[in-house]
Amino acid sequence: MKSRPSLLLLLVIAPSAIHCSSESEDTTSEIVIGDAGGAGGGAAGGTTGGAAGGAGAAAGASGKGGTGQAGFPGGGGAGSGGAAGAAGGAAGGKAGQGGTSSGGTSSGGTSSGGTSSGGTSSGGTSSGGTSSGGTSSGGTSSGGTGGSPPVADACAKAGADGEWCGSALSVASQTNTLFHCQGGKTVGATPCATTCHVTAGNDSDYCDTATQADPCAGATSGDGPYCGGTLNPPGDAGTLFTCQGKKTAGKQVCANGCHVSPPGQADYCNGAPSTDPCSGASAGDGAYCGGAFPGGNAGTLYQCAGGKTAGSQVCTSGCHSSPAGQADYCESSGTGGAGGQGPGGGTVDCNAKQWWNVAITYGPYQDYNPGSGVTYWWDTDLAVSANSQVQLRHDSKLVAEGVHPWGWQPTFVDQVTGKTFQFLHLRPQNKYTTQIGKVYPSGTIVGLSGGDTTDTGYPKYSSGAHLCVQTPDTWESSFPKGVEPCK
Repeated sequence: MKSRPSLLLLLVIAPSAIHCSSESEDTTSEIVIGDAGGAGGGAAGGTTGGAAGGAGAAAGASGKGGTGQAGFPGGGGAGSGGAAGAAGGAAGGKAGQGGTSSGGTSSGGTSSGGTSSGGTSSGGTSSGGTSSGGTSSGGTSSGGTGGSPPVADACAKAGADGEWCGSALSVASQTNTLFHCQGGKTVGATPCATTCHVTAGNDSDYCDTATQADPCAGATSGDGPYCGGTLNPPGDAGTLFTCQGKKTAGKQVCANGCHVSPPGQADYCNGAPSTDPCSGASAGDGAYCGGAFPGGNAGTLYQCAGGKTAGSQVCTSGCHSSPAGQADYCESSGTGGAGGQGPGGGTVDCNAKQWWNVAITYGPYQDYNPGSGVTYWWDTDLAVSANSQVQLRHDSKLVAEGVHPWGWQPTFVDQVTGKTFQFLHLRPQNKYTTQIGKVYPSGTIVGLSGGDTTDTGYPKYSSGAHLCVQTPDTWESSFPKGVEPCK
């Protein structure tokens, strides 16, 4: 606590002097106040007969000087001129600063009680009472000191140098302020925009950053790619967001804009029309002979997905352009299908999607699904709309099948690659391949895709329509991209 200087009250009593007056003669004495703060007390405590000094003290304390009543007790009321009061006030103010009367002079100042004829205070020094502040009472001031006690530094409670939240320092009015403490003192403070995070032990606290809403929180059609402008809150309209579990798993800036597909189909980045023949695939995804596209090769079959080439195949016997609504295909000498379920003979059905070439919407990731001697399968979700025909790529042997809470699940062994695979979320009402141990030819329609109904796993095991394919080996090794001949 800082100390305050003591106040000294000096009382100077001048020798008696005879003053000429037109009405009366008075003997006066002068009071000089040694502290401007005790001036009011000097005026209040002036003895009877206190003259110019008392008036000056009162005037100095009030900042005025228009009243001479206290200076002349026998003078008959308020000073009408105020000149003596003003002069006395100035003298009293100066005397208060120095503690010694330097000779306050009432030079012709008038009062209603009489006229001062040039009487001069000789400026004696008071050796009497002292003032300690407050109000003078009979020469001695008995007041106290002023001011408030100092406020404790918030960082005095910090266990170590560093950043501390106000709540950790018990600063109730600044719980969300981050104090920068050094040596038990505050060297800076930062108000947090959201909340102040208190860490364990003496680790530095920090301001939590404001979290921005994830655009994929508005992915209402399940996991998969979305153009940012279709989400809520909206993302950048020219960016393709990959959404998984209502969170952004990845995003891609589309150099040529983002294409918003019809419901049930995945959005995608537009391809450059000048470089990708499939940018002219006006009838949607599927197989097209290159002659239908500007810049395409007439003898090449292009597999188009999302306006981009997902695969291509040079047709050694020529490319067949089918009527509108039917897929094009390479001319082939296939041997025909079996049971009317597909073209067979090493070819696939041109009317069914070649799902191994479409976009992956989720995965691949390993999933626990014991069966057929396999415990963990690589799970890959594909952009296939509901009720799409699911065909076999190669001749494949059915080794297991069953209906589960996630839909019908048939399991096959590919007779060309030797790879085991199984489909999930197929519709239980449309089981077209059920004979265990039978080898079904390529192009055979296994069933119809689902994922959008309760009997195909929605919403517990599926977030929307898609085709799920599981493989013990990696997806790339089990189903490499490539367009198969079709009929």
